[in-house]
Amino acid sequence: MWEQHGGNTIEGRGAIVAFVRDYWSIWDDHHHYVEENVDLGHGVIWGVVREHGRIKDSDAYVEARWAFVSLLDDGQCVRFAGYTDLDEGRAAAERLADERG
Repeated sequence: MWEQHGGNTIEGRGAIVAFVRDYWSIWDDHHHYVEENVDLGHGVIWGVVREHGRIKDSDAYVEARWAFVSLLDDGQCVRFAGYTDLDEGRAAAERLADERG
């Protein structure tokens, strides 16, 4: 599922925190913008992020636009997945919300 960064769905608060910490550590210059953030109910959040920046020790700038699906439990993110196909991400989020409803 996590196509953008070559991994899978990340589960568990500790794993999510570690992923975010590691991901942000690769950048010298990084900007991200949340274009859309939708609460689909039942603890499911879907959104679209645009990011651009320069990875450490590189002169090249990169840009990406991707969707995310977060599952919240008691206000904490317990599962996170990213999709380079925005429609696929939205469909996955809607299925998850339906399953939990």
